[in-house]
Amino acid sequence: MMFNEVKTMRLYNIDETDAEIIAALDEDVRSTYTSLAKRIGVDQVTVRRRLDKLLESGVIRLGVLVDYSRIGPSLHVLFALNIRADSVDSVLEQVGKLPQVSWVTSVTGRFDSIALARFSSYDELGEFIHNDLNPVKGILRSETFVFLRREKSFYSPLERSSKSSFLVT
Repeated sequence: MMFNEVKTMRLYNIDETDAEIIAALDEDVRSTYTSLAKRIGVDQVTVRRRLDKLLESGVIRLGVLVDYSRIGPSLHVLFALNIRADSVDSVLEQVGKLPQVSWVTSVTGRFDSIALARFSSYDELGEFIHNDLNPVKGILRSETFVFLRREKSFYSPLERSSKSSFLVT
């Protein structure tokens, strides 16, 4: 999603059943329709229909989360960017296409954007800054933050018993 596309989004309202499905999947994404239905107290058809809607609307996505620290050296780096006002969309798009970057967003505060990236070494990080990030037109200044110690890696976006709304495109 580009910076100027926020206004085209609509809210997707979830109810308690949707929230319970999401919470159950958050605990064990491998849950079957049968186990979800039993846990929540609804039939399998309801679970399947609700899950299909949540997936189709983009409220949830299923995938694999890799803990890179368990398979080799890994540097997690946050880049804070100051961007020329007329270049925000193009910079976000360009930075988002870089393979090392897993997440990029525009923000409020003293920076215009932050991006999260992963590298296998300091040499790779240096090459990325010099060869990939610095040439992006519109970036005025960047600040680099290397993660030293990770306290928490994953979070659950829902409180277990609250009704919530999500933005979907």
